[in-house]
Amino acid sequence: MRAPDDMPTDTTPTDRTEAEPVRDYRGTGVMWAGGAVVVIVALAVIAAAQNTQDVEINFLWMDGTLPLVLLLLIAIGATVVVTESIGWAWRHRRRKRLREKDELKRLRKA
Repeated sequence: MRAPDDMPTDTTPTDRTEAEPVRDYRGTGVMWAGGAVVVIVALAVIAAAQNTQDVEINFLWMDGTLPLVLLLLIAIGATVVVTESIGWAWRHRRRKRLREKDELKRLRKA
């Protein structure tokens, strides 16, 4: 396999603007992410099997007992929701800035 520096890039302009090289999207990490998901799910199943005892919780106005595994799943789920929400907001803001930058370039050339 060739190194990324040896890869040919398409530099033919598609319009009257400067030509930009074609981006190489190899190595996006999809296989690593799939492996990480498998490992995390396996660890969660092991944790669920080992933590079946009830625990007492006192959170704001709520008092009671829950199986520890359910409490762990709730905490993991809340963490995923919060981190994905922050990631979505960050990506949305970044895309908006890139669109504005492209629009500014287009207006300056006109």
